[in-house]
Amino acid sequence: SPNAPKEYPDRLLKSISNRFGVLPDTEFVDVAIRDGEDIIRLAGIGNMLMQFKQNTLYVISVAGGEEYLSGTYKNMGVRHPNAVVQFEGGVFWVNEFGAYIFAGNEAPINVIQEKIGLGEWKDFVTDETIVGYDPRNKKFFVCKDSTNLLDDSDTDNPEPAEFYVFNMTTGSWNKHMQTIGEGYFSSGIYTETDQARSGISNFITFSKPS
Repeated sequence: SPNAPKEYPDRLLKSISNRFGVLPDTEFVDVAIRDGEDIIRLAGIGNMLMQFKQNTLYVISVAGGEEYLSGTYKNMGVRHPNAVVQFEGGVFWVNEFGAYIFAGNEAPINVIQEKIGLGEWKDFVTDETIVGYDPRNKKFFVCKDSTNLLDDSDTDNPEPAEFYVFNMTTGSWNKHMQTIGEGYFSSGIYTETDQARSGISNFITFSKPS
């Protein structure tokens, strides 16, 4: 049917000039299409657009009204849209091969190298792994399984999810259990010592099911 919805899972549409709400299927960025991968997430830094597909990251320059491919990074894609977070210094993301920071002026840096073994990291990361950022303490939180953040089978002693935490200031990693508040809580991730229950993530927000 000519009126049937069309799906373009690997196509990046762009708006008509000065009509940002209009996205015709004839206007699209064609620098990274027909590669057999779907677009999972987009992120921007400066005049560059990061197109995350399942296995590949494409960096597209969008300066001057023209688009061209400025970088292709195999094995740097993501499986979950929330495995990517933007922060004041660039973009941070994770997949089974590492945790990356892209500041826009050089190739992405894998910040687990020489710190966490690849085998251990692959055992930790799943298709449901997501990330968050604490701008106050310059820390990234990597949640192993976003579908099982808190086990409430024992309401008196809920089991917290498993996290890796990367301290951007020191360049160090810690692996630990991180609670999300006992009993009723507002959205956000909390440290065990945060009695005020002030959320530390500007990216991950969850509501406890009733």
